[in-house]
Amino acid sequence: MERVRSGILRNRTIQEQVLAVGKYKKTVAARSLICFWATSELGMSQSELGQKLKISQPAVTLAVKRGEQLVIRHNYSLKA
Repeated sequence: MERVRSGILRNRTIQEQVLAVGKYKKTVAARSLICFWATSELGMSQSELGQKLKISQPAVTLAVKRGEQLVIRHNYSLKA
């Protein structure tokens, strides 16, 4: 998570989108990608993610599924 988080913190706009309250399309997409990568690449628990992002664990579960779909659909990758 620290690797993902450090990348986010460098870009204030992304940070604001991920932590924003609401269901705006860009916010949901950004949060979904973070949740997917944090669980699949970094092994973070969904409850820990929920606490850090201030969303419920069931919301994290849905975000992980959406994030996985986004990664597949758009061929996103964490690798440079």
